[in-house]
Amino acid sequence: MSISIIFLYFITITAWGSAFFFTTYQINVVSIEWSVFYRFFFTSLIFFLISILFKKKISFSLKDHTVYILLGILLFSLHFIAVYYSISIIKSGLTAVGFSSILIMNVILSKIFLKNKFEIPVIIGSFFGILGIIFIFLPEISNIQNSTLVFFGFFLSFFAAIIASFGNTLSEWYQKNGGEIIQTSAWGMIYGCIISAILAIFRGQKISFEFSGEFIYSLFYLVIFCTTIAFWAYLSLIKKIGSRKAAYAWVAAPLVALFLSFLFENYQWTNLSIIGSLFLIFGNILILKK
Repeated sequence: MSISIIFLYFITITAWGSAFFFTTYQINVVSIEWSVFYRFFFTSLIFFLISILFKKKISFSLKDHTVYILLGILLFSLHFIAVYYSISIIKSGLTAVGFSSILIMNVILSKIFLKNKFEIPVIIGSFFGILGIIFIFLPEISNIQNSTLVFFGFFLSFFAAIIASFGNTLSEWYQKNGGEIIQTSAWGMIYGCIISAILAIFRGQKISFEFSGEFIYSLFYLVIFCTTIAFWAYLSLIKKIGSRKAAYAWVAAPLVALFLSFLFENYQWTNLSIIGSLFLIFGNILILKK
């Protein structure tokens, strides 16, 4: 494996794994819907700027915009709102673990809608992945006082994974039919912003912005590193080694998130959670392995 590929993996894993922790600075100060709005409003501006600088087409048909609206709902609004609410309830590392079930959902939905192969290792990997997630969450759920909240937080992270997986499947189909990923993401983010704003207004949440250092710096980190740079690194990995191998970044990302929770959120490792982490890694590797 070349140094450049290792470097790209490092960026992607670090960005994805740390994004969950830095999201903790985005909640409780500004309503979650508006926080998601700000994240993708600023990121979409960067993506449109990239498209213009590289003279890429940014005008598309109504049919294309229908896809962008759906992607906005699935990838750049609802699933992030669910993730943010999950992080507001449970430790960010646990949200990352629950969300890692997206690998299982991606395989299932790609089989249903894209007619991709469903191999035996995938079934075994899914079993170990689910078992690993259960083992990691069991010590938290066993605390009777917090069990209901922890379960609801996990449900939100799993719900987010399902929504995002539908978005990934739609995105994969669209790309196979000639969709441009940079411009698609830019438009999807804009529509995601609109959806988030509508939800915020519908829930009676007035638009607000937090000018504290923690909020602004974490927003900057999420926009620049966790979204823009990570997006570039992940696409570069796909170009160099293919989408299946590039997705191995998700094997390590939840562990980065759990480690940050251990350092900053008082997450306590147990024998069960360590075994669960090993099961999760093993299961995800089987799911991604050809």
